[in-house]
Amino acid sequence: LTDAITGLGVDFVKTNYLIVNGFNRKLRRAPCAKHNTALNPRDHILPHDASTMVDFPECWTGIYSRSMADRGLLDFNPGLRTCEDRPWTWRHHLEADSFAVVDTAGLCYRKGSTTSLTAIFDERQLDFIPAFRSVFAMLESSPDNRDFEQKAVRNFLSILYFQIFNRGSSMSRTVREQLNLGAVNTLKNIGNDVIDLALTNYGERRLPVIEPIVRRAR
Repeated sequence: LTDAITGLGVDFVKTNYLIVNGFNRKLRRAPCAKHNTALNPRDHILPHDASTMVDFPECWTGIYSRSMADRGLLDFNPGLRTCEDRPWTWRHHLEADSFAVVDTAGLCYRKGSTTSLTAIFDERQLDFIPAFRSVFAMLESSPDNRDFEQKAVRNFLSILYFQIFNRGSSMSRTVREQLNLGAVNTLKNIGNDVIDLALTNYGERRLPVIEPIVRRAR
């Protein structure tokens, strides 16, 4: 990675990794077809209905230039206990000048750790809501960013679906109510036209899970 960021002269470099679950290994590829070349980060946010580089937020899959640190682009929001990598990644793709994707071997992510924050079911998992509120604020701050709103809403709805479908039954009633209310209040500040675009090709299996919340927000 050091050779790549130096040789390509880019702000940051991302790479694939292996998901390790017991004896099983699965390659998770960075969703970018162009490798080993300098790219414009803003060109790899859309389309909204396909996986792009803002859907690949794992900070440990990359290397970042000192110039990004000097510009404050490597600072995390200390108020977020989870999902802090989402606004972090969005900011990189909105404000950095260049990036690249390369192939490397040996980078692994171990699943199934009981002490991981991804294994909890309390209110800390709800920090994806303020995390995406900060993303929406970034997009609203500049007319040049408005075209990316539907992608951010799609991101938000996908995580909402995951929380409800995969984790909702393990949440306490209080946490589940906080989840529903927080999601509704967040979507109320999003235009219905943007939400409708974000739901294009969303999938017949997933849509019924989040539809009650979307309906309450309109």
